[in-house]
Amino acid sequence: MEEYLSECCDAYPTWELDMSTANFGGPSGFCSRCLDNAIFFMSCSHCGSINQVRKVNSKSLCKDCADEIETEMFSV
Repeated sequence: MEEYLSECCDAYPTWELDMSTANFGGPSGFCSRCLDNAIFFMSCSHCGSINQVRKVNSKSLCKDCADEIETEMFSV
């Protein structure tokens, strides 16, 4: 299962994420540490950092290392 971390403080979401916001900056949810709404990102399995995903030729790539990220959340 994909693990998402909050952009505010790298914490896990408290409840289920709202995937309807995935194409507008990332899935949104409630941060378990800040106790506030946040955008969540996946941790890159290659470089380990929390990155936004960018689309290139229908592939999802890590913005830092350009490693391909296997995910369905950004599929068109």
